[in-house]
Amino acid sequence: GITVVLATHYADTAALADRTISLLDGRRVNTLHLPPVVEAEGRAACSLSV
Repeated sequence: GITVVLATHYADTAALADRTISLLDGRRVNTLHLPPVVEAEGRAACSLSV
């Protein structure tokens, strides 16, 4: 498998991920596991930009 680490301030970009980890002052404050995205087009666009 492949792991990609993406740092962003944009919630819509983060929503494309399987899991988001929120940091505050360099420390983890929240981990959110997101349901799979129904729209495959968004994931494809994200993977093409990597």
